[in-house]
Amino acid sequence: MRVGAVVLAVVTAVASVVVVPSPASAASASAALNAVDWNQPFPSCDGTPQSDVSAGTVTVTETASGIDVTVLMTNGGVSTGAVYSIRVWEAAPARVSPECGDTTIATWNEGTDGQGEVTVPMELPFVTGLPDGETTTLGDDQGTESLVVMLFVHGSDDSGPRFLSGPIPLPGHEQAPNEPPVAAVTVSGALQGGSPLRVGFDASGSYDPEGGRLWFRWLFGDEEGSGEQPYTNRATIGHTYRKPGHYAPSLQVRDDHGNITLWSGPTINIVDRYTVTVRAWIPQDEIVDPEHQFDGEAVNLRQYCPNRPFRQAYLTSRFAGDNHQSYAGSVRGQIAMVVDWDGRTLTRVGDPAVKAPPTHRIARYTDLDEKAITCTQTGTAVPTVGATLTANDALRISLATKNPLTPQILTPPIDAILTARFGGTDLNVTYTTDLFPSYGFEVRKNNLILGQHLTHDASCVPTLGPVGAALLATRLNAVEVHSPNITHHTIDTTRRTREDSAMPCFM
Repeated sequence: MRVGAVVLAVVTAVASVVVVPSPASAASASAALNAVDWNQPFPSCDGTPQSDVSAGTVTVTETASGIDVTVLMTNGGVSTGAVYSIRVWEAAPARVSPECGDTTIATWNEGTDGQGEVTVPMELPFVTGLPDGETTTLGDDQGTESLVVMLFVHGSDDSGPRFLSGPIPLPGHEQAPNEPPVAAVTVSGALQGGSPLRVGFDASGSYDPEGGRLWFRWLFGDEEGSGEQPYTNRATIGHTYRKPGHYAPSLQVRDDHGNITLWSGPTINIVDRYTVTVRAWIPQDEIVDPEHQFDGEAVNLRQYCPNRPFRQAYLTSRFAGDNHQSYAGSVRGQIAMVVDWDGRTLTRVGDPAVKAPPTHRIARYTDLDEKAITCTQTGTAVPTVGATLTANDALRISLATKNPLTPQILTPPIDAILTARFGGTDLNVTYTTDLFPSYGFEVRKNNLILGQHLTHDASCVPTLGPVGAALLATRLNAVEVHSPNITHHTIDTTRRTREDSAMPCFM
């Protein structure tokens, strides 16, 4: 074989390849033959993707029994003697798949370095399989009646250079202008709520005015339903929105002719409601009375028992604790802040809920006759609290409460300050507290507990007698003297962790 000569050697699975002259009056249509980088996806059934790098032309000419497909390569540039497989199929809007071009109508040795011409006759009608198991027929006056032509180096399939042309209208089978499909979609379920939110979409009422098939590309507007989604035959579908945000679902309805109708749905608003609670509690069953640190102090019985006779007695005085180590249980002070989070901006909901249960001083007297008398004094604190939004994505909660039954000027407060900031699906929390009593916080999302966190355990701190009085005075002033307990927490708002225990109590 002489290098540079144009040699045509075609073997076809449909018919032998011969050059058949067409009558001058025969209808024909042409399109560019474009080079496609083999790193690109395999061509879809509609003939995409293509490049703008021309390698020649493809001409389709009407014949008595069907069509002639003429490939003219002027700038293939692969190698001398390259052998190509030629495939033809009716253009159809199906998913990307080599199955659309599963029939090789001929192999062609173009003989030179990217230059040559071959004509392949095709009888009509010509049936092509689709990826979903259905078929489409070229030349039956149904569907697109357009063809896609592909060449690739024989034996390499999609691993070598490819050349693509079309869709090319089928001569002699011109159709009246095709009407685009009609998109009719109903949406079921709530359009607003907390995550996760399930929404249903039903496009089964959509139709093609010409009665053809429809293909659907659903786009839900979030991360899971964005990007280049394939066309499928799924007219009914459900989608779960898992993150807060404002989403615009849409649908592209396509017919066999490539006509597309776009449906834009209502905005789906996903807003999560968070309740962040800060609390403090005394883990011991009782603690020292700082005004009466010593047991058996001689006092007047009427000091805390006003209805008793005026007489001398010996006093043991305590303040009642909450008597629990874990997060759950009674408290000395608590504040809860409610906010809505839409993925970008926090909105405060109502005023913070404050809890300050009564404080009980329990005075146990023994008189000179060794008769025991117990009296209780009760008071309720008025906590100083704060609940503010410090940025679009951040909040601050503060709690300060004192023992209402001791001199206020001498009584250090129970202090707790929580700051939190949203970052993606995480809530980043910093919690600053005194070293007594115990402290914790809780985060709820849409009324479900994400986590209860015990951040400081004071259950091992001695709380009775002069030693207890000194320790409590020091530890209750930790925030004021800038030596507080500070903890950092990262909460995954998509999971429920329930409880995160503090480090074991130590002195």
